[in-house]
Amino acid sequence: MTTFNSSAKNTDNYDLVPKDHRVMVSYRGIFKSLTSEYLLNWIERCFSSQDLHPNIKLKFVFRVSVELIQNLIHHSKNSDSFFFISRSHDGDTCALGTSNPITNDQATILSSTLTTLKNTTQSELRGMKMNVLDDGVRSSHGGGGMGLLDLTKISCGNIQYEFLPWSQDKLLFCLTIQLHSTPDKHG
Repeated sequence: MTTFNSSAKNTDNYDLVPKDHRVMVSYRGIFKSLTSEYLLNWIERCFSSQDLHPNIKLKFVFRVSVELIQNLIHHSKNSDSFFFISRSHDGDTCALGTSNPITNDQATILSSTLTTLKNTTQSELRGMKMNVLDDGVRSSHGGGGMGLLDLTKISCGNIQYEFLPWSQDKLLFCLTIQLHSTPDKHG
């Protein structure tokens, strides 16, 4: 499990990175569409030349990156938002993570949603995804609520999250997705 070392607003974002990993890509700041384009190009270049385990496909790294970055664009306008990708020294695990300040109400909703998704089978996740697609309901950001569902499915539930004290009315939401080389651990 990822360990965190934090006291309000003094979080070292690199504490989010698993201890046996090295950072491949990271960005801290305000996330905009242009930031997304820059980061995704950088990720593609960086990982096309990396020696990841063959079962960790670049497409999984890329899909998770897109979801995480889109979440930051849509839900965080704070310069303290953070995104990273790391890999284990043996290349068998790739971790992707974010952190951004959120309200207590948002934390309650996220915690409930993530707990439910983590305890859902792959088959049930597929069914949930089909229901979301069939309903056609979109949020104010244009999504249908499939981002966290897709992250859970792709990572086979290898999602870790924590809410840390940030300010009087905010918490720091820290989310880490792990992609493993074991074939049956991918969605």
